[in-house]
Amino acid sequence: MKKQLLILPFLAFATALSAAAMTTGSLSDSTQNARFSVFPNPTEGVVHIKSTLSISRWTITDLSGSVVMVTTQISNQLDLSSLAAGTYVLSAETNEGKNSVLVQVK
Repeated sequence: MKKQLLILPFLAFATALSAAAMTTGSLSDSTQNARFSVFPNPTEGVVHIKSTLSISRWTITDLSGSVVMVTTQISNQLDLSSLAAGTYVLSAETNEGKNSVLVQVK
């Protein structure tokens, strides 16, 4: 039974990483392949966003797939200071679909 408990969190983590890799090309160059860039990454709070996309909504999910933040207030900055330290998937929703990058919060 203990082995199953260890496997389930790993599977959720691996699934989130696979999903991020599929939407951005790969984990190592996710910010290069996305249609927007986020900096600084890693961050301690506010990230700056550069994009040519018409973004309608930002969604931030943790690596277990839980949505931790959604905002429709679109600007060139996003305040992530309320998030616990960790890695998150930042997704931009547009009329063309969804683009995602991994963001690390310190």
